[in-house]
Amino acid sequence: MNQPIAALAVSAGLLLPGALAAAPPETGETRTIRLIQDDAQEYMISKVYELKYLKANDVAPFVLGVVKRNNTQSTVNRINYRAGDEQLLTVSCPVRMMPYVDDLIAKLDRPARVAGGGEDPIRGTGITRNLYPARFRSARVMVDVMTGTGINGGADSFVGYDAETNLIYWKDDANKSNDLLKYLAWLDRPVPMVNLAFTVYEVRESTLRDLGIDYLAWRNGPGLNLLQAGFNAMSLDSAGSAALSAASGGFGAFFIAPQFDASFIRVLQQNGKATIANTASLTVPNSESASYSVGFSPQSQAIFKRNNDQLQVGISGVGMKGGIEQPESGPGAENPLLNSPEPPPPLALTVTAPRINFRSSADAKTGLIPDQAANYNHSVQALVTFRYLIRTADVVERNSYGAELAEVSTVTGDCNLLSGGEKLLSAWSKESDVEQRIGIPFLSDIPVLGSLFSTTTVNREKSYFFITAKTMLVHPESAPAEYSGQLKAFSELIPQTAER
Repeated sequence: MNQPIAALAVSAGLLLPGALAAAPPETGETRTIRLIQDDAQEYMISKVYELKYLKANDVAPFVLGVVKRNNTQSTVNRINYRAGDEQLLTVSCPVRMMPYVDDLIAKLDRPARVAGGGEDPIRGTGITRNLYPARFRSARVMVDVMTGTGINGGADSFVGYDAETNLIYWKDDANKSNDLLKYLAWLDRPVPMVNLAFTVYEVRESTLRDLGIDYLAWRNGPGLNLLQAGFNAMSLDSAGSAALSAASGGFGAFFIAPQFDASFIRVLQQNGKATIANTASLTVPNSESASYSVGFSPQSQAIFKRNNDQLQVGISGVGMKGGIEQPESGPGAENPLLNSPEPPPPLALTVTAPRINFRSSADAKTGLIPDQAANYNHSVQALVTFRYLIRTADVVERNSYGAELAEVSTVTGDCNLLSGGEKLLSAWSKESDVEQRIGIPFLSDIPVLGSLFSTTTVNREKSYFFITAKTMLVHPESAPAEYSGQLKAFSELIPQTAER
């Protein structure tokens, strides 16, 4: 053997250095050496095992754990051949690992029983199938949470849901299946919901006093005959008839039925008090961005006058102006809230992004807050954070023509509210005292006599506005209020025990 070939054989491990030294001398014949290079790869082999005492589902996890540690390409498959009542196991692993698999299966698959009456000599984690009917939550939402946490990360596991029946079904080993039932009980809890009750209180007091003589109405009315009455008074022929007419005419019966227009005399006082309480209630779930709205727009009748002073019955509303003509205005100068074809509702409520945080002692084992209906509003309370918009439009005055004066208020804000009590969210008040005098210049400034040459209008108003909110936790299993044929106050719909 020549030196290059011998060196190559030694490096490949085919010859030992001592063997090379003991080799016979070259005789001139030619030898051929073939080298097979396999990069130390494993040669795989497959085998089918027929189990006599165990189930393939129970043995597979043990065998799979052994062969996977030796080579990640190893596989273990289980076959449940019911027609032949056979339990088969197929194993693919490296050749040098197969004897160990034979020994493992021989030691596992033997006629033995576990103390306590078990059916198998080992209690494996065999693959099981199970289902769970969702009670409070959507099956899709819970499946998304389960898959996101790696529940179905194994090769033999699967989890899915049926949208029509709201069922969750899965396939996994027995231990994980039991854990899955525990996790689902934690996830399948009632969606946090609260009932938000808003009450808007409005109190308005007004006093209107109109006293004096309207100079414009007097001048265009009886004042036109003043000059003619002066000439008749200086005539001797008509003095007697004028005096008789004055004694028996319209002036003589002025306080009974005047025969001329006496509307220039302004003697009017109007006092009024309006007390309004609007209540709106919404039941909302926990949400980060959703908006919930409620509106109340009843219709009531009102008597008003047209331009021809004829009485007519119509629908009361903020947009009704009675016999007063609508003023003309340019584009963009109209108030869409008051001048729209339909009046706004007396009460409109919008709640946005309600976030409900429970406040109670958590369970020591699970760390969860009790979610039974009996605990709500008693041992379990909640802190509710939300954004609200309240708009009210109420009629507070009507004049002689039936035109309505409305109070329109809009309040927005954010609130943190603890369930179980009523809180004041907003309050404002307004007081006005207006005095206006219209008459003849200089003469209207004379004390006492000024009322003969002018009209004084005094308008005093006081308005008070309060908004309160009350929250109550709502459970899906709570019995609803009985509305059948009964009219109940709002205070009767809330449990009295929750107010303590």
